[in-house]
Amino acid sequence: MEGGGKVSGMRYFLEREGILPGETIAFGDAENDIDMLEYADIGVVMGNAQVSVKRIANYITSSVDEDGIDKALRYYGLIEG
Repeated sequence: MEGGGKVSGMRYFLEREGILPGETIAFGDAENDIDMLEYADIGVVMGNAQVSVKRIANYITSSVDEDGIDKALRYYGLIEG
């Protein structure tokens, strides 16, 4: 792997599994997540994130404590219910 980091980890995993970046969704809430959120096809930012992170979001959901991941997955039609 390159020098490390979230994007290089994603890239390694995706290449190993034969998944394209355009088939991915990433979740984050901090500035160290920005590269990963931009690398993924869909960057979901948690509601408790800093404004600088929210600016790059494809979608802003609520916090993890408020079921934000579940809400985002439902928004994108990846789960039902």
